[in-house]
Amino acid sequence: MFQFFFKYPPDVFTRGTFMLLGSWPVWVLAALIVAAAMGLGWLLWRRRSRQPGSLRLGRAAVLWLLGVPIPVLLLMWILGWLH
Repeated sequence: MFQFFFKYPPDVFTRGTFMLLGSWPVWVLAALIVAAAMGLGWLLWRRRSRQPGSLRLGRAAVLWLLGVPIPVLLLMWILGWLH
């Protein structure tokens, strides 16, 4: 299945290295990722406090964990880290 999605067998990927090719400093990307994660957490917490009982803490945490990768990938793409 791995070869179907990535076009090469898994042993080719284990011999490679992961490199970020952006020209921006890594700390800028890290700061923006932290800010996006905190912003999403704040929005979920605010919604949770407005509607008691409808969005429990566990459900809010799961939504946060599922939502954070989206702005992270967008930031990496916008800053040129993903090509």
